[in-house]
Amino acid sequence: MRTTLDRLYTVAGVKKPIVDGKTTIDLSTLDRRSLFAISTNNGGKFTPDEQAVAATELKQRFDKALAPSLATTRLTGDYSVSYKAALDWFDGASDEEKATATWVSQRAAVLKGYQATQQDPNKAPTGIAGDPVAAALAGTTSPTTGNTRDFSSVASDVRAFLDRQKSDAAKSGKELVFDSRRKTGQLADLSALDNRSLSAITLNQDKKFSAEEIFAAKQELNTRTRLAVLDALKQSQSAGDPRQFSLGILKQYSSMSAEERRAANWTQDFQDAAIKSYKSTSTLLSILKS
Repeated sequence: MRTTLDRLYTVAGVKKPIVDGKTTIDLSTLDRRSLFAISTNNGGKFTPDEQAVAATELKQRFDKALAPSLATTRLTGDYSVSYKAALDWFDGASDEEKATATWVSQRAAVLKGYQATQQDPNKAPTGIAGDPVAAALAGTTSPTTGNTRDFSSVASDVRAFLDRQKSDAAKSGKELVFDSRRKTGQLADLSALDNRSLSAITLNQDKKFSAEEIFAAKQELNTRTRLAVLDALKQSQSAGDPRQFSLGILKQYSSMSAEERRAANWTQDFQDAAIKSYKSTSTLLSILKS
């Protein structure tokens, strides 16, 4: 990890991870285990500032993983979805992280909260020491998720990404095509693009993309959206709880940027319908139980 970190300094053209209170290197390419190793000074190879920026990156990832579920909880009043998301995060830790007292105590707090929500999902667990979910819902933790990248910059990056594919295809004497039905040419690969990047093509705000590129991006985005909806439906069926479908839709909605929602045509009315469905289903279940 020392070598990797030094390489990041070289790429950024800096010698320190923090200058004037601002982080100078991008740790987004490092996996969770590597970040944990740096933040805990594994092997005594890392400076206090390096430990600090790694710990901040870890906190950002926890916040990002939890954000859609927190939004869903605030919309529906169902606390189980947030505690389940937090539990999944802690269970995804490396063996080294799981061996720490911090991980043990925080996971225990989250598990206790999750178990409480299984008794009544609409009642917020209370009195649990060190509960990170309760702190996040109460807004007592400092937000560390950073600023969303400018959408025009995203579009420029995607344009360069597609141009590279065109160049590679040309070197092989082929045309880059965007329709799988084409018999000739090299089919463009959009699988590496995230949904916000696909939205940049679909919305084409800066007029950087062709009609073929826009159509292909829409198709890819629609496929991913459809799969997300089907996944929510499967989870609802496997859990035997019809409310899980609405919760899954709301989590997906909350995780999307404004541009992604616009590209997928997921409007405020769509969100409102999912909330209404969740609440009406909860009411019916309550009546049946009583």
